[in-house]
Amino acid sequence: MPTREPEWGDQIEVRDDPALAAELVARLPPAGSPRALPVTDLVALRPSFWSRVAPVPPTPERAERLERGRFLHRRLGPAIAPHGALEVRLCRAGVVGRIDALTDVPIELKTGATSVPSSELLGARPEQLEQLVMYAGLVDRGVARLVSVGPSTGPAPDVQVTEVEIPDRAAVRAEIARRRDRLRAALHAGAPTGLPRCPWRGRGCEFQAAGTCDCSGEEASEPSALLPVLGPLRDRADLAEEIRDRIRSPPEGLPPWHRFRDLLYLRRTYFERVQGSPPEAARARRPDAPADLYERVREAMESGPIGEVASLPSRSDEVEEDVPAFRGLPWIERVTRGWERPDRATLLERYPQYLLELGFRSIAVGAPSARLLLGWERGRDDAERVQAFEVRLGPPTTFARLWRERARRLEHAIRDRAPTELEPCPEWMAATCPYAATCGCADDAGRSQR
Repeated sequence: MPTREPEWGDQIEVRDDPALAAELVARLPPAGSPRALPVTDLVALRPSFWSRVAPVPPTPERAERLERGRFLHRRLGPAIAPHGALEVRLCRAGVVGRIDALTDVPIELKTGATSVPSSELLGARPEQLEQLVMYAGLVDRGVARLVSVGPSTGPAPDVQVTEVEIPDRAAVRAEIARRRDRLRAALHAGAPTGLPRCPWRGRGCEFQAAGTCDCSGEEASEPSALLPVLGPLRDRADLAEEIRDRIRSPPEGLPPWHRFRDLLYLRRTYFERVQGSPPEAARARRPDAPADLYERVREAMESGPIGEVASLPSRSDEVEEDVPAFRGLPWIERVTRGWERPDRATLLERYPQYLLELGFRSIAVGAPSARLLLGWERGRDDAERVQAFEVRLGPPTTFARLWRERARRLEHAIRDRAPTELEPCPEWMAATCPYAATCGCADDAGRSQR
């Protein structure tokens, strides 16, 4: 039978934060507003259209490359900006930017490919420069940097730093808005009519390979409106050398756990490790569906001052994730459709998984407290729908011990191929669990846990 863990709920204190809730409610976009679009969707509009209308699951090879890229971004972030904010997220006028690092300038990190000299970037990788320029426009900075970290060329990896000037950020923001409106109009019409030719056709386009797009390659191309606003591109060999010295040697293997939630639902994690993770199911929503409550709350958080939403580097090498932070403290956002409005007194009983994950995230960065943002979809108005809580942790050794205990039991179960030694997943996970036929959760006692 599963091993019982020590109690941890009496080590935390939950407090309402009505002031933060009211501030977020004031920032909420109106109900029915279009969903915010990421900057990356505005680099190539036609592929972005198809990614929403007819998404293609990544091949195992592509999924592995994406996973490796995320891992490298996490490990290399502190090296490219040791005194800056990492994974800065902000939303402006319905467009979300996720900037790899922000110091006095925005920094975009690219990994994997061999770097090219700055003089060749316009022709070789214009899409990287467009993305960088849009980030500079969102944060209104006149200089931005592109950092490329490629395969090792001797004792250290290949590092190239290109610095670019953006004198006319107003023109950049106007082009961002124009691309946003064009993509939204195409999604609303359900057709990519009028969107420029796909730059990836014939170059490994996943939608062409899957036969899900109707692109012919004869669509009209358009000159970039962003690249002409660029000032000089400069190689920064001095910065490249500093970064190379900080990296010293490239990261090796991937960490054993992908996410903090892997330590919440041990039996589910067991089957993901042993049988492989299934493709994520696409949400059944119209491509032009308005923002839901979760997205509206996220946009409210990201519409504040630059740097308010960023990531804190984890002190643990066991988890691939960094820790999202809001005003310097770990946070998670969840939405519930429960009939009763959540409250401070019943959070531990009703949603212990939220508090446990916050505990793990907090000890990973050494934070004494964290924030939980809850959306209640059945609320009569936004003031009732949005709640904010401060979660104060007790001695960090409690969650550190729990982390080690859960990781140890998961490792032993994987080694011994003994999933029933792990506690079953909660009942609410069963309806969508891809392992339900073989996991044995339905037959185990104690299924009422959340």
